Amino acid sequence: MRVILHTSILAVLALALAACSVVLTPLQAPGPASAGAEPGAPASCSPSPAASPAPTNTATATPAPTATATPTSPPTATPSPSPSPTHAPTRAPTAAPTSAPPPEERWIEVILSQQTLIAWQGQREVRRMRVSTGKAQTPTVTGTFRIYGKLLKQTMTGADYTQPDVPYVMYFFRDYAIHGCYWHSNFGTPMSHGCINLSLPDAAWLFDWAGPRLPAGATVVWAFPANPGTLVVVHA
Repeated sequence: MRVILHTSILAVLALALAACSVVLTPLQAPGPASAGAEPGAPASCSPSPAASPAPTNTATATPAPTATATPTSPPTATPSPSPSPTHAPTRAPTAAPTSAPPPEERWIEVILSQQTLIAWQGQREVRRMRVSTGKAQTPTVTGTFRIYGKLLKQTMTGADYTQPDVPYVMYFFRDYAIHGCYWHSNFGTPMSHGCINLSLPDAAWLFDWAGPRLPAGATVVWAFPANPGTLVVVHA
């Protein structure tokens, strides 16, 4: 009896199960775990694709132009021009007299009234020469001086003349000089614009005899304490 009852119960249960068929729907792919997710549902671990960083434009520094220094030429020394004889038509003031030369010093005397030049060494006459000094309208300066510069040759210019290559020039006061003369031979007569003219042989001799001494190979020399100029006395 118990076996039959047990078999009957099993049959009833089988029918009940057949009648109560349940439709199971497949589960969707699990998403990220949330507060409402069923317990035990797997959380999605698929990584979200990382956003690619937007490119950042890097500012490129523009090099500032480098200032280039402009070279400046050093200053060039300007040579002092040699004096040009431009004599005034009136007599220049007489220079202050100096003391008499030492007994053996070389000195030059110019006597205007005699148109004569004498080279002295102390009280001894060394050489006497005929000269041409300044004309009445362009007189030669008088006084006591010293030769301050010598030039072997120089072009001389004035208001109404240009004389190239004047030889054996010896300046003794401003633009007044003793020098050689090749454009006339009237020595003994006033002929110049104020300078003291000599014949070429006399001028060459005096140029070599008088100070300052011209260094070997030089064409110009200026007096200084170690190489002084010869004393020049000009009087009527």
